[in-house]
Amino acid sequence: MLDGLGDDRAGGEALIVALQARRDVLRAPLVTALESARYRALTAYYRRVLSELRLDGELVDLEAVAKRELKRLRRDREAAGADPDDDTLHALRIRAKRARYAADLAGLVPDSRYRRVAKAAKLIQTLIGEHHDAVVAEQELRGLHAPGAGLALGRIVEHERGRCRAARAALPDAWAALDKAAKRL
Repeated sequence: MLDGLGDDRAGGEALIVALQARRDVLRAPLVTALESARYRALTAYYRRVLSELRLDGELVDLEAVAKRELKRLRRDREAAGADPDDDTLHALRIRAKRARYAADLAGLVPDSRYRRVAKAAKLIQTLIGEHHDAVVAEQELRGLHAPGAGLALGRIVEHERGRCRAARAALPDAWAALDKAAKRL
């Protein structure tokens, strides 16, 4: 975006310096945690347990699981209303992710119609994810202190708000595609 800031480029560069400083502060504890003995033990445990997993008894009805997650998504979407706030929209993304992954698994069953549902849920997840990324970017930018960056900050915030508007504008068609895919089940 720096190239598009023109006369405000110096302010954009000041924002980058401030973001880099913030990243460095937040990165240190993350790296420490990822290099810890506790984390290595946890990942070793999961590798061992996952390699030993077996289904005993009856098989899981993957289509029933997918249908249940899709029903929950529909319920939460209806409860959210036509113009949900940012937090509610993010919660819908999490629900869409669950529905998508359940549909992906159900799509492994031969002749399953859940592949279309998974594809439609993925688009919803992507759109809401783009919206959430823009919301978080604006929040982070507003928390920065970079002298002389006011105009650049305003322009970037407006860009992020445009991303939010675009994602919200695309959602009705994405929800319609999911509804259409779900009717074929």
